[in-house]
Amino acid sequence: MEKLGFNVDNVVHRGLQLLHGESTPATRGIWVNAGGKHDKSKVRQRHHGIDPYNDFISEGGKLWDRIKTFAEANDCIAHMLQLLTAARTTDRRTNMLKEIDHENGIQKPGLEIISARSMSTHSMKRTYFPGIIDIVDVTDPAEIRAISNDSRFDRDFTGHGPVRNVLRLRKMLRIFSLNGRVFQPFLPRTYPSRAAAQDELWSRLNIKAAEVKHGPAELEPLAEWVRGIGTAEKLDLLVQQSIGRLFVETFTATEESVAAAHIVLEAASSSNVLKMLGWRISGSLERAETLLASMVKGDLAGVIATIAARQLIVDGLHKMRQLAADPALRSSITTDAAADECLFAPAAVVRQAKTSGDVGGCPFRRGSLFILELGSASKGAANRDLVFLSQSWSRCPAEKWVPALLEGVWTRVLAALQASEKPRGPS
Repeated sequence: MEKLGFNVDNVVHRGLQLLHGESTPATRGIWVNAGGKHDKSKVRQRHHGIDPYNDFISEGGKLWDRIKTFAEANDCIAHMLQLLTAARTTDRRTNMLKEIDHENGIQKPGLEIISARSMSTHSMKRTYFPGIIDIVDVTDPAEIRAISNDSRFDRDFTGHGPVRNVLRLRKMLRIFSLNGRVFQPFLPRTYPSRAAAQDELWSRLNIKAAEVKHGPAELEPLAEWVRGIGTAEKLDLLVQQSIGRLFVETFTATEESVAAAHIVLEAASSSNVLKMLGWRISGSLERAETLLASMVKGDLAGVIATIAARQLIVDGLHKMRQLAADPALRSSITTDAAADECLFAPAAVVRQAKTSGDVGGCPFRRGSLFILELGSASKGAANRDLVFLSQSWSRCPAEKWVPALLEGVWTRVLAALQASEKPRGPS
């Protein structure tokens, strides 16, 4: 590490001094000359030179390219958070901790690993650490609606900001893109042709919704599974095939295509670095998406549908099987109510702040990530619009087709079960 112009032991030592409140050049601003040594004539100029947090450990910082390999290999972020935790347990407050607490509206020393803002008037919680992370979790339905329609928040994801934000976005976009093309649910609001393609698919699926709502014969394999016949693996095949045929009439799901969808979902949810590295080296993730793309003639909306929408509908039909197994419940619930019980929203969607500001009393900076927790917020009849973000510019094109499919399957399930339960006359 001497090649970088500083000694690692000295950096660690000064980090410990900083966290225990000791005055060092690092707390007043670091200046580095061509030889890599501190320029004492400038050390007191607080707001100039290199920010020791953002510029050392943030994407795009002055020294990031030089220390990236070392920082990632040695898990520097996790170690810094451990130091922060230790500092918070002491009686002495450092300038950095005061900055974090001021940014998050905390007046007294906290014991959180990362400082967070959680206000009584809303459910937003901001996790903020300079240069490392700036993420806001939103669980309140009204706040999710407001943010999802606020032009200050978009899917126009930038590659600059706190390192944890950058890594999260990189992973997401790497997984949900193919050959340089980003999947439709991750495109910015103003992306050329996005709105037109979304509206075209919405209109096309609405026509399909009218066809499946009343339980046509093509839904019988799904209805049979709900009545208790078939394995979970069989349902995966049936659902993926039903979705695939919205894009290609001859789409035929296979064990390989279902496995491909599972690989992508596992990659999206996994925090296992070795697994992610293995998928990248082996190319299995790219092959999985390429296979699915070939089955829907390259339509990326079809690819994401056979991956993510498939899983949500599978979850819904598992719930429907439970409803159908209870004679008292299925006889008392309406078709609309049964379908609604079986609607599942994505766990969360991501938006990024395009500017600095305040929303509902929660401050944010340009690049802050907002995680809209749709899975929990969409519970209850008043919030079912959040399943598909129906009131947003990013509404899901399948907002009518999915409920119609569930209604159609339930209609066939009831018809068959009621016919089998009718008392038979004397032989």
